[in-house]
Amino acid sequence: MERKINHPRTIEQMTKELFLLLEKSGETPPYVLVGHSMGSLEILHFAQTYPGLVAGVVLVDGGSPEYYRTVKFSTALKAVIHGTRLVTRLGVIRIFGNAATSLGISTMTYFPKDMRNKAKAKFYSNWFNDNSIQELKQLNRNAAIVESNGPIGDIPFVLLSSEKSIKGVPGWDETQKKLLAWSANSRMKVIQGTSHSMHFNHPEAIVKEIVQVVSPNRQ
Repeated sequence: MERKINHPRTIEQMTKELFLLLEKSGETPPYVLVGHSMGSLEILHFAQTYPGLVAGVVLVDGGSPEYYRTVKFSTALKAVIHGTRLVTRLGVIRIFGNAATSLGISTMTYFPKDMRNKAKAKFYSNWFNDNSIQELKQLNRNAAIVESNGPIGDIPFVLLSSEKSIKGVPGWDETQKKLLAWSANSRMKVIQGTSHSMHFNHPEAIVKEIVQVVSPNRQ
């Protein structure tokens, strides 16, 4: 079940929570941080705040602070988000079976068979949950803070962009390329045949890119 967080979903609060989570996990720094979509803001802010703890940053179709600072959600999209949240709460979303496939989310066939149903249930029960909605409300404000803090030095920085976002989202390609300047050690790769949920479309390609960042830190 969803666990609602009582703290506001500001970038400062989420970065603090990530720091505490990593500290309690027992994993020792430096960390390679991977963020999808709005998660780009959280891991960039973490790298800005704790640069000595970060060995690499990988964005999985993560928007740039500039893009998220200026993006506006249409009334139609807001209605879809809140409508999805309602049917998720009611449990009705489950009757659509693999309807999520149309949004670029696979049927999770890459999960071991004994985990697929659990993975689907977890996904559906948390789709646009209250925490996500609150994070969306803070999006412009959070992005402005990350943007104002600026680059992350020479931390290895990889931007993995989906083909669909690059070709279909106004301003995405331009702001992704500008974001490369945030590190002296950056690169960008467009994963062909992917949507925004590219980690569902082609997980093997995403994992391969992440491993390339992680490997030097294991030697």
